[in-house]
Amino acid sequence: MDIKFILLIFLFFLGITNKLKAQKVFLNEAEISIDGLRKVNSNYGIKSSNFKNKVSLKQFCPKPGNQGTTGSCASFAAVHGAFTISNAIKNKLVGPAKVNSILLSSSYVYNQVSESENCSKGTSIIKTLDFLSSNGSCFETDFPFTEDCKKLPNEELKINESKFQIEFSTVLYDSKSSDIRKQNLIKSYLNDSIPVIAVCQIYNTFLELEFGTRFWEKNKRRDRYLGHHVMVVVGYDDFTGSFELMNSWGDDWAEGGFVKMSYEDFSSISTSGLILKLKTESIIEVAKRIHSNSVSSDKKLNLEYLFKPKSKQFISGTIKMKRIVVQDSILVTRTIPLRPSQDKESELIYDISMQELFQVELSDLGFENYFYMFSLEGNIVKQHWPRRTYLSEINMNLSSNSSIIVPDNESVFRLNQLDEKMVIFASNFELEGDPEEIYKRALNLSSTNKNIALKDNAATLSSYVNKNEKVVIAVTLKSSYK
Repeated sequence: MDIKFILLIFLFFLGITNKLKAQKVFLNEAEISIDGLRKVNSNYGIKSSNFKNKVSLKQFCPKPGNQGTTGSCASFAAVHGAFTISNAIKNKLVGPAKVNSILLSSSYVYNQVSESENCSKGTSIIKTLDFLSSNGSCFETDFPFTEDCKKLPNEELKINESKFQIEFSTVLYDSKSSDIRKQNLIKSYLNDSIPVIAVCQIYNTFLELEFGTRFWEKNKRRDRYLGHHVMVVVGYDDFTGSFELMNSWGDDWAEGGFVKMSYEDFSSISTSGLILKLKTESIIEVAKRIHSNSVSSDKKLNLEYLFKPKSKQFISGTIKMKRIVVQDSILVTRTIPLRPSQDKESELIYDISMQELFQVELSDLGFENYFYMFSLEGNIVKQHWPRRTYLSEINMNLSSNSSIIVPDNESVFRLNQLDEKMVIFASNFELEGDPEEIYKRALNLSSTNKNIALKDNAATLSSYVNKNEKVVIAVTLKSSYK
């Protein structure tokens, strides 16, 4: 074959490749605005900073999507990414094949919020999340991705299918947050199996990453700012000092559609981070209700395994009490031993006086367990976990082996009276109402401490839960001082 002809073919395909890269759509300042969205309350009880060294939600990710030449990165990050991943975690679906079976449609959202004439304009992250909350999405199989944003779902699909909604969305950090706060907040939620939607500045060197490239690094000499882009943070690794993100440029970009970048580089380009709160009813329960009498035999076959009874659930957790003392002008913690009460089966005793300061650590928390903590002063019930703020729903339910410090890392307890008690409930379902209502219901449903064992000065909870069974384990903590 003629060498010139081969060269022409090579240059032709190179030109197509560069043209496709150049056609990527990025967001402007107005589209990435998060003004008006609720934000994490700085006074809210936070989880422990004793994170795992490495966390990855990649096993719960679908195959990375490709937004093509559309400006749909916000929809891909929120719907194809965070919403689908969160539902996969909630329903224990592992691997792209199973996760793709519940893949939610990005086009369903983007096409209805887009105001672009040629589909090449981005959409506001606020409009995208508001739509996902008020209208929801449907399965990708019911409304597949299309680069024609003028194609809209029919009315029947809107009525019957758009039942997959989020409860709300929340801003974790913004451009004013420090780098270390960004990193700790992301790690905190990834530890609880909650993916983080990240709005990032994008440079030409990021766009030009070749297939097989694992890491992106900032290059001040070569970097040329292109605009903003939205992706999903799905993991971190302290050994390499990096976050891992899922993009929406297809699985032939970077490392199969994923990319890693150092904590420092990520923090410098990420202007905001957000999380989604799922509704209580799972996507599979919704799908079963929607599709039970309205789908073809093919779709019933595709969803059949999702509707099978789930295996037993496991409630687990470890309770430790930590005394806070000053040693050489430094605050240190010391474990307070717990021992069984001689009077009551479900009561544990600890040695601490009214003058001493302490915290309670809840760790090794089971998948989708709910934890509640109260103090009793006579007839007065006070709730200490979760804090009753707009964010309480997110951290009532913990979806991985995480750790919580109560009241929080920077606060402590001190007894108001020696006969004051602290009661901790662990359950496999959410308890709703005001503190007294939750406390009374949990107490009525709670089991004795046959599910509680003492080991290494701590109380360990464990219980298997059968399908549709509601279980509450109660632990009462009381000072030995009179």
